[in-house]
This record gives sequence, structure tokens and C-alpha cells, in this order.
Amino acid sequence: LEDWIGIMEFDPRNRSPKLKSDSLDITDLPVYKVSYEESVKFIEKIALLTGLSFSLPTEAQWEYAARGGMNHDDFDFAGSNSEFDVGWVDRNSDHVPHPIGSKKANNLGFYDMTGNVSEFCKDCMSQNYYVESRGMLNPCCESGEMHKSKKMIVIRGGSYELWLPEQYIVTRRNRGRVDFQFKSTGFRVAINP
Repeated sequence: LEDWIGIMEFDPRNRSPKLKSDSLDITDLPVYKVSYEESVKFIEKIALLTGLSFSLPTEAQWEYAARGGMNHDDFDFAGSNSEFDVGWVDRNSDHVPHPIGSKKANNLGFYDMTGNVSEFCKDCMSQNYYVESRGMLNPCCESGEMHKSKKMIVIRGGSYELWLPEQYIVTRRNRGRVDFQFKSTGFRVAINP
């Protein structure tokens, strides 16, 4: 959240609906209450500032990271068979996001891939997505095209407000509009080679 505020020059916590965490004087929270389109703008800005290439992770990259890489574990959640070890979910979160990295990491060192906030992926949500993409390097259409065609974007990881374990296991797929700000959805940045 601190990086977002510094780069984007606004605090999305000021948006409705108001949550208990919005008034806390802490900025080591994940970003939430932002849209996919805003996430892409943030990534473009950090690329300009650093000279490096960044993007949202594809759904495959996200799952690879959540599962723990090539030598992945067979946990139900990202780093454990107990969602409470690795994630902030409905039954332990008090219905608010929590500071980043306050739960156990998975074996690749990634935190918060189960619960806390759901995360946008680069991919469009489509039943025929893998056939339609045909292995293209950029698996998603441009966000302007998605908006015009009303395509949905993939969201992964579950959040602090989901209460069924099936809703935040690493294989769960959800979707959302590219222009909508979800109160419990943020994003993760991937660096491109």
C-alpha cells in the first residue's frame, strides 16, 4: 500500500465501502479497492521509474508461485494444509486485510497467496481461453479491448472475506470486470525477463 500511495498519489482506502482497516495508520497492507486497469497503470509507472519490465502474473505464473515452483508441495493451500497457517480468511481475519507477510510463506518464500486479498492475473477469463490464446506470449488482450468486449479477468487466491476453504485454495478461479474496484482484491507484480 505504501508503494501505491507514493507512486499513484492517492490512498484507495478512502473509497467506499469503508472498512475497519481503512482508518488504521499502517501502510504495510496489500493494496485493495483498486481495479485491474488501475493495477496495470501502476505497473506501467514502476516500469518507467525503474527501467525494468513488469506485468501482472499470468494465471499459470500465479499458480506456479502459489504451489511452490517446480518441486511443488501437495498442500491444499499456498504453503500448508491449514489455511490459518498461511492466510487471512473469513474465520480469522476480522473481515479486514492484514499486514503483508504476517503469516507463513510457502517454500518459494511467497506470502499471502492464500487469503488476505485476492489478486488480479493478466489472463482473460474464458472457458476456451487456452484454445483461444494459442500460446501467445501476451496471453491477454489489451485492457481497452477487454473493456469494450466486456471480457472478464482472472482473479486468484481468495481473500479475507471468503469463508469456504474451496474459495481460496490455489486451484480456485474467480473473475471480475477490468474496470471494477473490488474491496478485497489487489494484485501482485511479476518481473519479466
